[in-house]
Amino acid sequence: MKTIAKYLVGLLFYFSVNYCFAQNWAPPQAQWHYSFMSGTPVSAYVKIINVGDTIIGSDVCNKLQKRRIGVDLLNGQAIDVVIGHEYTFEQNEIVFIRNNSNWDTLYNFNSNIGDSWAMAKPSTFNFCDSARIVVVDTGSISVNGNQLKFKKINYQYNSNLGNVIVDTIVEKIGSLNYYFLPFDNCLASIDANEGGNLRCYQENALGLFNKNTSVECDFVVATTKRENTLVSINNPVNEKLHFNNLELVESYQYKIFNSSGTQIENARLHSSEIDFTKFSPGIYFVVLENSTSNVHYKVIKLGF
Repeated sequence: MKTIAKYLVGLLFYFSVNYCFAQNWAPPQAQWHYSFMSGTPVSAYVKIINVGDTIIGSDVCNKLQKRRIGVDLLNGQAIDVVIGHEYTFEQNEIVFIRNNSNWDTLYNFNSNIGDSWAMAKPSTFNFCDSARIVVVDTGSISVNGNQLKFKKINYQYNSNLGNVIVDTIVEKIGSLNYYFLPFDNCLASIDANEGGNLRCYQENALGLFNKNTSVECDFVVATTKRENTLVSINNPVNEKLHFNNLELVESYQYKIFNSSGTQIENARLHSSEIDFTKFSPGIYFVVLENSTSNVHYKVIKLGF
C-alpha cells in the first residue's frame, strides 16, 4: 500500500511539473534580451533565461535568471554578472510573479477591455502603491506564423491617472516596449539597475522574435582597441565631430549608434568631420574603421 501511495505521489508530482513545462509562458530555455543603459560608461544588455523549474511551497514555478552582459567602456573589461532571479508561473492565461511571500499578477492575457490589476512590485519599495495596469484594447498578432494574444495597456502610476505610460503586452513575450518588470518605470530607473527596452525573445516552439532588426539581441558597443591617441576628437560635441590628425580620410567608414545600441548612421567619411546637429543631446558611440584599424569613441552631444 505504501509503495502504491509513493507511486501516486510521484505521478502527481510528474504531471504537475510537466504541466508547468507545457504552459505558454516561459517554456524551458526561453530567453529575453533587453537593452541596458545607465549613467555609467557601460555598454551592455540584460538577458533573462528560464534555467528550470523549482517549487516554492506547493507551487511549481519557473526560475528566471537575470544576467547583465557587456563591457566597461573605460577599462575594456568584460561584464557578465547574475543580478538576480525572478519566479513566475502561468495559470488560466494569467502570469504570476513572486514578490516577497506573495504571488502577484504580472500579466493577464485573459483580460478584456476595461479590466485592470494592481502592478506587481516588491513590498520593499514605497513607490506606486496605487499603480495599476489597465487594458484599453485587445487582439492577436502573428509571430513567426503563431497567433498570439496581445493587450494594449496603460501603466497608471498614481491614483489621479496623471502619470500614464502606454504599452503592449503579448502572450509568451510580455511587454513589447519596456522592461520585464513594469514597476521599474515607476522608480524612474529604466535601465539604471536592470533592463530597458525589449530587444528579443526566443524559445524553441516560437523561434526568435527580434523587435528591432537594426539591433542584434546581444549587441554591445565594444572593442579590443583603445581610442586612437593619434586621431583625437573634440568631446563633448555641439555641432561637428572633428577627427584631428586623420590621414587618408576617404579610406574610412563610420557608424554611429545611440545609447540604446541602435545604429543610426553608416556612411563613408568624406571629410575629417561629422555633422551632429541632426542628433538630439545625449550619449553616442562612433566607430571609425578602414582596412587596417577599428577605433571606437564615446561622444557626448550637448544641447544648445
